[in-house]
This record gives sequence, C-alpha cells and structure tokens, in this order.
Amino acid sequence: METTQKNSIAPYVTAGLILLAGIVCFGVFLFHQLSSLDDNLVRFTIPGDKEVSLKEPGQYLIYHEYRSVVDGRVYSGSEGLSGLDVSLSSKKTGEAIPLSVPSATSRYDSGGASGVSLLEFHIQEPGAYRVRAGYAPGQTGAPAVLSINKDFAMKLVLAVFAAIGILFGSIIVSVVIVVWTLIKRNNAAKAAQPA
Repeated sequence: METTQKNSIAPYVTAGLILLAGIVCFGVFLFHQLSSLDDNLVRFTIPGDKEVSLKEPGQYLIYHEYRSVVDGRVYSGSEGLSGLDVSLSSKKTGEAIPLSVPSATSRYDSGGASGVSLLEFHIQEPGAYRVRAGYAPGQTGAPAVLSINKDFAMKLVLAVFAAIGILFGSIIVSVVIVVWTLIKRNNAAKAAQPA
C-alpha cells in the first residue's frame, strides 16, 4: 500500500522538482547574463578622451548613459546632449573611423545605469582606439557619461528571452508530466472497472 502511494505521487514530485529547477535556473541564468553584460561596456566621462580596447571587429554603438555612476560619482540628466562633438580614431594607424547616427534607437537599463544610443561605427580589426568627445566651440555642457558596446541591447534582449525560454520549458515539461500521469491513471481506472 505504501509503495503504491509513493508511486502514485512520484510523477507529481518529479514535475514539481523540474518546475523548481526551472525557476532556479531562470534566476541564476538571468542574473549571470545581466551581470556579464556590463563587463564588455566601456564607460568614460566627457568632455575628454579615452583609449578603448575593442576586442572584435564589427558594428558598435556609442551610448549616452544619462543615468550612471563612474568612480563613485553619480551622473543623472536628460537623454540629449546638445552640441556634442565625438570623434574616433585607430591608435595603430591614426585613421579616423566614420561615425553615423544609428538607423534605430536602442536603449538599456541595467545595473543601475540607463543609456540611449547616439552614434554607431564599424571597425575592420580589433585593437586600441581613441575616442574624443566634447562640446562644440562656444557651447558648454554638463559632464556626462558615454559608453561603447557591441550589440548591448541585442545581448540584453537575447539574455531575457533565453531565461524566459528556460522558465517556460520547465513549466511545459512539468505540465506534460502531470497531464500524462492523469491520462494514464484515468485509462487504468477505466480498464479496471468491470464491463
């Protein structure tokens, strides 16, 4: 009798454990992915210049981080930076890298920082680059924070969708186990009834 009772709840316990594991994996995966997004983000304050190391060729975005903390100093302001002048050049060759306005605006809100895309550029080879940013002659502006990253917004969206996939995958597997168990038991009960 005890063995039968244990066997009768075993599928439900299994479904519950799978669901619990999915919830834990969802939280751990999402936390890890969101924490690692900041690792590739290069932040610097303006006006000024910064040498940045870009590790992969391809498309990059320059963001205005209108809510940020750099070296213990809090920066908070509007999304726009009127009169900002930005240039980028290869440290190796001195060649200027063309900057353009992104075809679509992307935003992020992660780790207490919020940013909106300002410019985009493409590099052919990884290496050291120098970015200079300041206000046009005759214009003044408050100190601000810029950041550079490769596909930050896309990585953020993919991380969130992957985490949701893990969660929903565990929910679906748990529901399938429960429904399958109920169907099997219902069929077994019908078969056990006398004709």
